Amino acid sequence: MISLVILHHNKSEYSRACLESVLHSSARPLEVINVDNGSRDETPRVLESWAMAAKNAGIEARTHRFEENAGAIVGRNTALEMARGDYIVFLDNDTLVAQRDWLQKLQRFLEDNENCAAVAPKMLFPWQPFDIECCGCGVSKRGRIQYIARGESRDSVSEPFPVQCAISACWMMPRRWIEKIGVLDEAYSPVQYEDLDWCYRARAAGSEIW
Repeated sequence: MISLVILHHNKSEYSRACLESVLHSSARPLEVINVDNGSRDETPRVLESWAMAAKNAGIEARTHRFEENAGAIVGRNTALEMARGDYIVFLDNDTLVAQRDWLQKLQRFLEDNENCAAVAPKMLFPWQPFDIECCGCGVSKRGRIQYIARGESRDSVSEPFPVQCAISACWMMPRRWIEKIGVLDEAYSPVQYEDLDWCYRARAAGSEIW
């Protein structure tokens, strides 16, 4: 099973569009864990309605709601405790899925590369000509973050390659690596960079990020 974790905090129209795109994913078995971080808009109703559509599509939908915004790190760690999949995916709710078999592609890569702790897809800007937004990132000695290939043509990167870090807007991890190095470090909450930290911890444990 693949467990797909999506965080939500207001911006219900983003969530609706994201979840509708997820319905087209062809991977099964698939569970989607929606974490509602204290939304005060239509998000709870969007998640409830989508759960019925997911069931009809053969996707198991599960929802955890915080009454207040617990932050992305706590929200994701809570979902990790709930997840039952052998492979776990983080996906931001302001993204759209572009390929039906995206989950199988990421899973096959991890199966073929057992030393990989996380693999991220090529992410594109959502307007024409759909240039690259991010293909992983690098961090300088001074802590400056560079998003690899940002602004380049979508076809300029066509083969997988190792990176210092990936961003958790979308990546897949094998459960065994979470069990080996632990969950996201809540010391970074509510500020970000917990994903970069996890990548550094994974590489320090002898793995790779692609």
